[in-house]
This record gives sequence, C-alpha cells and structure tokens, in this order.
Amino acid sequence: MSELRKFDRHPSDMLIKYRLNGNESKWDYSLGITHNVSKSGACLFLVEEVREGDRMTLLSNPVNGETSAIIKWVQKVQDGIYKAGIMFE
Repeated sequence: MSELRKFDRHPSDMLIKYRLNGNESKWDYSLGITHNVSKSGACLFLVEEVREGDRMTLLSNPVNGETSAIIKWVQKVQDGIYKAGIMFE
C-alpha cells in the first residue's frame, strides 16, 4: 500500500530545541531527537509528555529554522520517552 503523503520523509537523528506553547518551564527550551523529517512535518522522540493538539515552537527546525508546529499523534515508548508526529504550521 502506497503512502498518501505530499512530501517524502527522510531519516534523521538531529538534536532539536523546542518549547511547548503555554507551558511555563524552569528551562528556556526542551530537547528532542528527530526520527524522520519532511517539508511538512517530523517524527520526534521527546522526554516530556505531550498530547495530540499541543502546539510547539521548534527553535532549531531541521528543515526551515524556527517554526510553529502542532502535535498530530503521540505514542509512549517507555516511561519518560515519547514518540510524536508533528505538522509544521
């Protein structure tokens, strides 16, 4: 079955900085690792719990610099590690 994506995904393992919108944190940003990226979004590994619909600002977007994104899906990998699919806005 072929995928119905507009843009190809590319494997990636880059460290990114991001900030969840609306979350007050003692840190200026959080860190995540990309799993794959495309022009329209990315799959990330995160060390904080997030929910579908949360918005984030990527401070080091591997595709196009600082940008906003929305979390489209989340999967708990193990305690303290989450895999999330995001769509750039």
